Parts: sequence; C-alpha cells; structure tokens
Amino acid sequence: MARRPQDLDSERRSPRQARARATIAAILEAAARILEERGLDGFTTNHVAERAGVGIATLYQYFPDKEAIVLAIAEQERDRLTEALGQILARASEAGREATVRAIVRMMVQAFEGRRRARKAIVETLMRRHGGAMAGWIARVVPGLMPGMVGEAGATRSFVVSRAITGVVRSAVLEESPLLETPEFEDELVRLVLRYLD
Repeated sequence: MARRPQDLDSERRSPRQARARATIAAILEAAARILEERGLDGFTTNHVAERAGVGIATLYQYFPDKEAIVLAIAEQERDRLTEALGQILARASEAGREATVRAIVRMMVQAFEGRRRARKAIVETLMRRHGGAMAGWIARVVPGLMPGMVGEAGATRSFVVSRAITGVVRSAVLEESPLLETPEFEDELVRLVLRYLD
C-alpha cells in the first residue's frame, strides 16, 4: 500500500523535531552548568554554544540572546514544578494539610536541583524581567490547601501566603543563605504557613 504524502511529511518532521528538542535540552543544560560555575557575569552565548557542542548560529536559531536562555531554564523548571505540584495535590486529601504544605515547601526550597548559583542568577533575571511571576504561580495552589475558603477572603489569603513562601525562599536564594539547605528552614516555613492558614 502506497504511503500518503502527509505520512512522509510527518516521518521527515519527527527526526528533525527530535533533534531540535535534543539541541534545546543540550543548550539549557550547558547554560545551567555555566551559571552554576560562573554566575551571570561569566555567562555568554559563546560559552553556552561551546559547552553544548553546537555552533553559535544554531544557538541563535532557538534563543535570540542569553537572557532568553535563562528565561527558558526558568520555564523548564516551572513546568517540572507544576508536574510535581500536581502529584502533591493529587495526594493532598489522604496526606493531610501539614504533609501537603511540607511537600510544597520542600519542592520550592529544593528547586533547580540544588544549583544554588544558577538559581540565584535565574531569580535575578526573573525579578528584573517578570517581578513576582513565581509567586503568582504558587498562589493558584493555595486555595486547594484551604477548602471552604472562597470569595475575596480566599483570594486575599492566597495572595499573602504565596508571597510569604516565595518571598522567604527568594530572599534565602539571593542572600546565598546557608539556612536554605537546613531542615530548620523548611520547618519554620511550614510552621509559618500552617499558622497563617489556621
């Protein structure tokens, strides 16, 4: 049976799309490693292309500048956290409020796979470009922790508690605080959220 032209087109597109995804993944991983080693000051598109094993022209096909690369890393991490968050919230009713809050706090504290310097560079770029984007994202999950809270009071509480979580974590990241990696930091943040929600 002869294959239709659209079948051939999709066969030709798939390897190209797979290669493009692999190239983008290599660029983002190389960029994250460079940010971790050198911070924003030592971060250039030439360094990223060299580390990723691609030509500079190839890099520019996907990213117009180094800030776009940093923002893509942030988007990739947000997508990863969104998936993790979905799993946490799917177990929320059986886990209970405290375990759910702790899981969310731990997820936020441990974001970016422990790459502290890279995370700081990404947070600085996000703040310059988008302000409280991550806080807005986490605000959408807070109503799930407060069943029965609806209307304006629920929206206000969601805003406050989401900014409390992200503000504390962001401050620890930007100040390069060693507290960020301690169990006490997580415990205090969980306590803060639970007391506020009571």
